[in-house]
Amino acid sequence: MKRFDKYIMKEFMLPFVTVMLGFVLLFVLFDFSSRLDDFIKQKMAVFDVLYFYYLFVPQMVVVVMPVSLLLAIFHSFGKLCRNREIFALRAAGISLHRISRPLFIFSFVCFVAVFFINEQFVTRTYAETEEFMGRIKGDREQSDTIRDRVFSYDGGTLIFEEFDAARMMLKGIAWDQPATPERDGIWLRAERGEWIGEQWWLYDVNIIYQDNVHSPLRAKRRMYDWNFTPRDLVSEKMAETMSFMEIWRNLGSDSGMITADKRRQMKLQINQKLALPLLNVLVVLIGMPLCLKTKASGSIFIGLGLSLTMSFGYYGLFLIGKTLGHKGLMPEWLAIWYPNILFIALAGVLVGRMEKG
Repeated sequence: MKRFDKYIMKEFMLPFVTVMLGFVLLFVLFDFSSRLDDFIKQKMAVFDVLYFYYLFVPQMVVVVMPVSLLLAIFHSFGKLCRNREIFALRAAGISLHRISRPLFIFSFVCFVAVFFINEQFVTRTYAETEEFMGRIKGDREQSDTIRDRVFSYDGGTLIFEEFDAARMMLKGIAWDQPATPERDGIWLRAERGEWIGEQWWLYDVNIIYQDNVHSPLRAKRRMYDWNFTPRDLVSEKMAETMSFMEIWRNLGSDSGMITADKRRQMKLQINQKLALPLLNVLVVLIGMPLCLKTKASGSIFIGLGLSLTMSFGYYGLFLIGKTLGHKGLMPEWLAIWYPNILFIALAGVLVGRMEKG
């Protein structure tokens, strides 16, 4: 890395970190003020409140990072333009594309960081955050009843329509057990299941063996040796709480057990896991030409306006597409990716014209 690259990154990092921390703190303070009455009403301990925001902050980091990148670009490069430092670099024969390179590289670092935060923190804490919010609202039914989940472990995949954690009862059960050298593969359906005596008991059971040799089995009541407990089910497994590879494996299943609605949710989620982190790259590709080739470099207010307009515009389009995708009115990939496609087109035009004029 050349000396001017280090200088540009030094000028950029301070406003970037400051803006991102400022936005996160602003979100936390605003959310805390809106929930304070509920915290007091439910007599939440200080530690519980702090733990809730520990769960909440990673989600905020994912949301505010793109707008923080934009604001930091307009602030840092606006300063470099006003001080004629960009002009000096260009006079030395360095192109705008080369000047922008360290920021482009950093945007890919942000892409990886957001993907990692989503996988390692957001997906793992989503269900816990939802349960905590149910406690804040005093909604016991929300935390005790779990609907439409996929639960996978090394013995197979369970899909259920509803799980009553208080009564330890499952409804609308489908089970896919893949074949191994030690056991036959089966597809199982059951109307309901109960946790009795440290065992799962299923009712109105239909079992189909995948080897096409054994006849289908039907039973009114049958004990099944699933190696998981009701506690394991409580934290599993909405599409929002599944990792990229978990969703990929479930979508690749040919068992036909996953309902159309659940498959649609998983397709939306797996596309979202790539589309939202990519926004960090796109805002840099758009922001750099706007800053270097327009009057935005001379005014922090213009930069702020452009940053907020682009950010709110993207998330507005994203939410509209996701709603249409959930309702099946738009293909899942297009529902998530069409804002990115628009931004990619805009970035291509701006980057292509950056050296002109």
